[in-house]
Amino acid sequence: MTWVEECFSPEAKRFKRAIRKLQAKLKPLCAKVRNEYSTERLQEDFQQGLVDLMQDQEEDHPDPSAPAELPEHQLDVFCISANDYLKATRIKSGSDGDPACFTNPADTNVPDLCAHVVNTTRLRRLAAEKAALSAASDLLNGAILYVGDAGNSSDGMGQRSQDAFGAEMSELGLCIERHAANAVAGMSQRVNLALKPAIAAGVGKAKQSGLKIAESWGSKDRRTKQQKNGGGLYWSTYNATVRRNGCFTSGSAGQIDFNQELADPVEADMSGTWDRTMNAMLIESINLSEVLVRDACSQANSRVADRLRKAGFPAERVEPMRKQVDQVVGSHLTSSIGKLKEFVTSQQ
Repeated sequence: MTWVEECFSPEAKRFKRAIRKLQAKLKPLCAKVRNEYSTERLQEDFQQGLVDLMQDQEEDHPDPSAPAELPEHQLDVFCISANDYLKATRIKSGSDGDPACFTNPADTNVPDLCAHVVNTTRLRRLAAEKAALSAASDLLNGAILYVGDAGNSSDGMGQRSQDAFGAEMSELGLCIERHAANAVAGMSQRVNLALKPAIAAGVGKAKQSGLKIAESWGSKDRRTKQQKNGGGLYWSTYNATVRRNGCFTSGSAGQIDFNQELADPVEADMSGTWDRTMNAMLIESINLSEVLVRDACSQANSRVADRLRKAGFPAERVEPMRKQVDQVVGSHLTSSIGKLKEFVTSQQ
């Protein structure tokens, strides 16, 4: 029997079919192992990058408010096979062929990614639903109190209640202004002590490296689309970038931003301190101010209720109003603080 006959014999065909079946089973297994390895490496590299970033910050300008040890952060990583998922779920037509690796949609990790996105957005959605429900409850309770009090108040009692309310609101306004001033002063102090030195150090490094970065744009070592910063440019590309205020998308070099390349040393030097100051510390200051203002409002509300009782208002009417005011003020304060946090985050 010749080698051609051996290759195309029934026994050889049977062996080839068996090999293809084993390879079909082995391929998804290998892909899963690769995904597990990639996930672990990405998480380790991300954590190590945070550690290195913080160490560089501490070496250049120590921050006494920085944590002694960086808490471990488990980065969520999803290695997905989108094309196989589309084919396995028949979203793609059969004319595109069978899945290349995974036939079970769950193995593609796309369902896990979708669940993660839902869970990530769920808190914000629940917060919005809670705010809407709270607003509806406040409106209903206010209507009940108004209907119950209709026709029960004399002009004299109305004047006494207005006097009691006005006196306490004036004092409450001054108290809130003091808390706001203290919060602003505390934030400014933290910025001056931690963030400004980091920015100054970054500017110094940017001055030292700026000339070298600019010289790299004329290097004979041409940059590629994958090379984000630095590297030489062709004269036509360089000229087009300069004429567009330093920003240009080149067919050979990809996205170019001279301004960002010059600013990178500043951002790299201050990023860790910026995160600790503008994210953690400012939010902490806002949370503390919320507690103080909420407590001040509650105390003022209790004092108004006491004044009304002393002025002759029945306790069975005053107490429901006090509880309703506490609830409404709490809802509005929670909403206002949430918007303030969003504003602080968006302005960064």
